[in-house]
Amino acid sequence: ALVAHQGGMTATPELGETFAIVEAPGAAGARVANRLGQPINRQGFTIIPYLDPFTDNWLDLDPQGLNDHVEIVSSSTTVVPDSGAAVKVKFVTRTGYPWFAHVTLPDGAAPPLGAEVFDDSGRAVGAVGQGGLLYARVPQADGSVSVVWGERSGQRCRLAYAIRGDAAQQVSRGTPHQVCRPGIKEK
Repeated sequence: ALVAHQGGMTATPELGETFAIVEAPGAAGARVANRLGQPINRQGFTIIPYLDPFTDNWLDLDPQGLNDHVEIVSSSTTVVPDSGAAVKVKFVTRTGYPWFAHVTLPDGAAPPLGAEVFDDSGRAVGAVGQGGLLYARVPQADGSVSVVWGERSGQRCRLAYAIRGDAAQQVSRGTPHQVCRPGIKEK
């Protein structure tokens, strides 16, 4: 069967009377767990056939097979379709490079727990965890970010980064230590 939808057309070997059109941008290769259906295609869609009408249908996106450049923000949802319905289900994803660093300020202290990390366009891309461990999903392999924990100028700093290898290689080499320097870039 071929299903036409807002994002294009998606082929499926089976359809059934009640089905879901699943969208997960950038998540090509991921599957909806415990359901019939093809993996997410290159356009970010798949069809899940044979949903049960008038009852909860749990849809869980399995990240197995995803590359490191895609993060599934929410991997589970529930739909209750009418009989004969085609329901649209969108899983929110984030794309970019995963980056880990152990961050300190020039005085040796860690930025506060929960400090936000922003890319150069002002988009929130991560946060600082306990002990200054920073995790972010940045838009390119080289660049800089702002770490912000308040409104005053003394409550922000800047870091440059250069990512080499995938997330597993980064972790196996150890988390790099970086000093976050005062910066003037606003979020």
